[in-house]
Amino acid sequence: MKFLISIIWIGIIGIPACKSQTNEASANLPVVIAANDSIAYGNFKRKNIKKAYGNILDSQNHTQKEYDSLVSKWTVFLKKISVFMKERNFKWDVPDSVIKVRNQIYFDKDGKVDYYTFKILTPGVSPQKQEEFSRILREFSKQTKLNIIKNTKYKQCGTSLFLNKNKDYEKTHKSRRTNHPDTLEIKKSKH
Repeated sequence: MKFLISIIWIGIIGIPACKSQTNEASANLPVVIAANDSIAYGNFKRKNIKKAYGNILDSQNHTQKEYDSLVSKWTVFLKKISVFMKERNFKWDVPDSVIKVRNQIYFDKDGKVDYYTFKILTPGVSPQKQEEFSRILREFSKQTKLNIIKNTKYKQCGTSLFLNKNKDYEKTHKSRRTNHPDTLEIKKSKH
Protein backbone atom coordinates (compact mmCIF):
# COMPACT_ATOMS: atom_id res chain seq x y z
CA MET A 1 0.00 0.00 0.00
CA LYS A 2 2.84 2.42 0.89
CA PHE A 3 4.44 1.54 -2.45
CA LEU A 4 1.24 2.38 -4.37
CA ILE A 5 0.87 5.70 -2.50
CA SER A 6 4.52 6.52 -3.31
CA ILE A 7 3.96 5.87 -7.03
CA ILE A 8 0.81 8.01 -7.06
CA TRP A 9 2.66 10.77 -5.18
CA ILE A 10 5.58 10.69 -7.66
CA GLY A 11 3.09 10.76 -10.56
CA ILE A 12 1.30 13.81 -9.14
CA ILE A 13 4.58 15.65 -8.61
CA GLY A 14 5.89 14.63 -12.05
CA ILE A 15 2.91 15.92 -14.07
CA PRO A 16 3.28 19.58 -13.06
CA ALA A 17 7.05 19.31 -13.55
CA CYS A 18 6.54 18.17 -17.16
CA LYS A 19 4.07 20.98 -17.77
CA SER A 20 6.43 23.59 -16.33
CA GLN A 21 9.27 22.33 -18.54
CA THR A 22 7.04 22.68 -21.61
CA ASN A 23 5.97 26.17 -20.52
CA GLU A 24 9.60 27.13 -19.87
CA ALA A 25 10.60 25.95 -23.34
CA SER A 26 7.86 27.95 -25.07
CA ALA A 27 8.53 30.94 -22.79
CA ASN A 28 12.12 30.97 -24.08
CA LEU A 29 10.98 31.24 -27.69
CA PRO A 30 12.05 32.72 -29.94
CA VAL A 31 15.59 31.46 -29.69
CA VAL A 32 18.13 33.51 -31.67
CA ILE A 33 21.53 31.92 -32.28
CA ALA A 34 24.56 33.33 -34.03
CA ALA A 35 26.42 30.66 -35.98
CA ASN A 36 29.72 32.02 -34.67
CA ASP A 37 28.60 30.99 -31.15
CA SER A 38 29.91 27.47 -31.69
CA ILE A 39 28.52 26.04 -28.44
CA ALA A 40 24.96 27.36 -28.85
CA TYR A 41 24.91 26.59 -32.56
CA GLY A 42 26.31 23.09 -31.94
CA ASN A 43 23.62 22.43 -29.33
CA PHE A 44 20.96 23.67 -31.75
CA LYS A 45 22.20 21.39 -34.54
CA ARG A 46 22.31 18.37 -32.19
CA LYS A 47 18.61 18.87 -31.40
CA ASN A 48 17.92 18.12 -35.09
CA ILE A 49 15.08 20.64 -35.14
CA LYS A 50 15.25 20.97 -38.95
CA LYS A 51 13.32 17.72 -39.42
CA ALA A 52 10.24 19.11 -37.66
CA TYR A 53 9.94 22.06 -40.06
CA GLY A 54 9.02 21.94 -43.76
CA ASN A 55 10.56 24.30 -46.32
CA ILE A 56 8.02 27.05 -46.97
CA LEU A 57 9.42 28.14 -50.33
CA ASP A 58 9.78 24.68 -51.86
CA SER A 59 8.32 25.44 -55.29
CA GLN A 60 7.33 21.78 -55.79
CA ASN A 61 4.67 22.12 -53.07
CA HIS A 62 2.94 25.21 -54.51
CA THR A 63 1.40 26.56 -57.67
CA GLN A 64 3.27 29.47 -59.25
CA LYS A 65 0.68 31.92 -57.89
CA GLU A 66 1.02 30.52 -54.34
CA TYR A 67 4.81 30.56 -54.62
CA ASP A 68 4.81 34.20 -55.79
CA SER A 69 2.58 35.12 -52.83
CA LEU A 70 4.92 33.35 -50.39
CA VAL A 71 7.96 35.12 -51.84
CA SER A 72 6.15 38.45 -51.55
CA LYS A 73 5.25 37.82 -47.90
CA TRP A 74 8.83 36.69 -47.17
CA THR A 75 10.17 39.89 -48.74
CA VAL A 76 7.82 41.99 -46.57
CA PHE A 77 9.08 40.14 -43.49
CA LEU A 78 12.72 40.91 -44.36
CA LYS A 79 11.89 44.58 -44.99
CA LYS A 80 10.25 44.72 -41.56
CA ILE A 81 13.54 43.54 -40.03
CA SER A 82 15.38 46.41 -41.74
CA VAL A 83 12.80 48.95 -40.53
CA PHE A 84 13.01 47.52 -37.00
CA MET A 85 16.80 47.86 -37.03
CA LYS A 86 16.55 51.44 -38.26
CA GLU A 87 13.99 52.33 -35.55
CA ARG A 88 16.50 51.12 -32.96
CA ASN A 89 19.30 53.16 -34.55
CA PHE A 90 21.32 50.02 -35.24
CA LYS A 91 24.55 50.69 -37.11
CA TRP A 92 26.93 48.02 -38.37
CA ASP A 93 30.04 50.22 -37.96
CA VAL A 94 31.74 48.84 -41.05
CA PRO A 95 32.40 50.59 -44.38
CA ASP A 96 30.54 48.05 -46.53
CA SER A 97 27.38 49.38 -48.16
CA VAL A 98 25.66 45.97 -47.94
CA ILE A 99 25.80 43.45 -45.10
CA LYS A 100 25.29 39.84 -46.12
CA VAL A 101 23.61 37.55 -43.56
CA ARG A 102 22.72 33.86 -43.92
CA ASN A 103 19.45 33.09 -42.12
CA GLN A 104 17.69 29.95 -41.02
CA ILE A 105 14.34 30.91 -39.53
CA TYR A 106 11.95 28.33 -38.08
CA PHE A 107 8.28 29.31 -37.71
CA ASP A 108 5.32 27.76 -35.93
CA LYS A 109 2.09 27.10 -37.89
CA ASP A 110 0.90 30.68 -37.36
CA GLY A 111 4.08 32.39 -38.55
CA LYS A 112 5.64 33.12 -35.15
CA VAL A 113 9.40 32.67 -34.99
CA ASP A 114 10.52 29.69 -32.91
CA TYR A 115 14.22 29.72 -33.85
CA TYR A 116 16.31 32.24 -35.76
CA THR A 117 19.88 31.29 -36.59
CA PHE A 118 22.14 33.60 -38.53
CA LYS A 119 25.69 34.01 -39.72
CA ILE A 120 27.05 37.39 -40.77
CA LEU A 121 29.04 36.77 -43.95
CA THR A 122 30.40 40.31 -44.34
CA PRO A 123 33.85 40.45 -42.74
CA GLY A 124 34.72 43.06 -40.14
CA VAL A 125 31.45 43.12 -38.18
CA SER A 126 32.56 43.17 -34.53
CA PRO A 127 31.41 40.58 -31.98
CA GLN A 128 29.66 43.42 -30.10
CA LYS A 129 27.67 44.35 -33.22
CA GLN A 130 26.81 40.69 -33.81
CA GLU A 131 25.51 40.46 -30.24
CA GLU A 132 23.51 43.67 -30.66
CA PHE A 133 22.08 42.35 -33.94
CA SER A 134 21.13 39.12 -32.14
CA ARG A 135 19.27 41.08 -29.42
CA ILE A 136 17.43 43.11 -32.05
CA LEU A 137 16.43 39.94 -33.92
CA ARG A 138 15.11 38.40 -30.71
CA GLU A 139 13.07 41.52 -29.90
CA PHE A 140 11.80 41.66 -33.49
CA SER A 141 10.92 37.95 -33.48
CA LYS A 142 8.86 38.33 -30.32
CA GLN A 143 6.75 41.08 -31.91
CA THR A 144 6.47 40.18 -35.58
CA LYS A 145 5.03 37.22 -37.45
CA LEU A 146 5.53 36.07 -41.01
CA ASN A 147 2.09 36.46 -42.58
CA ILE A 148 1.84 32.80 -43.61
CA ILE A 149 -0.38 30.27 -41.85
CA LYS A 150 0.19 26.58 -42.59
CA ASN A 151 -0.94 23.22 -41.19
CA THR A 152 2.61 22.42 -40.10
CA LYS A 153 5.67 24.20 -38.79
CA TYR A 154 7.90 25.59 -41.51
CA LYS A 155 11.30 27.13 -42.13
CA GLN A 156 12.92 29.51 -44.54
CA CYS A 157 16.65 29.57 -45.15
CA GLY A 158 18.64 31.91 -47.34
CA THR A 159 20.93 34.90 -47.56
CA SER A 160 19.66 38.41 -46.88
CA LEU A 161 21.31 41.67 -47.83
CA PHE A 162 20.93 44.59 -45.43
CA LEU A 163 21.77 48.07 -46.66
CA ASN A 164 24.35 49.85 -44.52
CA LYS A 165 23.90 53.61 -44.65
CA ASN A 166 26.23 54.57 -41.84
CA LYS A 167 27.30 58.14 -42.56
CA ASP A 168 28.77 58.57 -39.06
CA TYR A 169 31.18 55.71 -39.76
CA GLU A 170 32.12 57.18 -43.13
CA LYS A 171 32.90 60.59 -41.57
CA THR A 172 35.18 59.14 -38.86
CA HIS A 173 36.91 56.51 -41.02
CA LYS A 174 37.56 58.32 -44.33
CA SER A 175 41.12 57.04 -44.76
CA ARG A 176 40.00 53.44 -44.24
CA ARG A 177 37.01 53.97 -46.54
CA THR A 178 39.21 54.93 -49.49
CA ASN A 179 40.84 51.50 -49.31
CA HIS A 180 37.52 49.71 -49.53
CA PRO A 181 37.07 47.73 -52.80
CA ASP A 182 33.65 49.32 -53.52
CA THR A 183 35.20 52.76 -53.26
CA LEU A 184 38.11 51.75 -55.49
CA GLU A 185 35.68 50.58 -58.17
CA ILE A 186 33.83 53.88 -57.97
CA LYS A 187 37.13 55.78 -58.27
CA LYS A 188 38.17 53.69 -61.28
CA SER A 189 34.89 54.37 -63.05
CA LYS A 190 35.33 58.15 -62.57
CA HIS A 191 38.74 58.25 -64.33
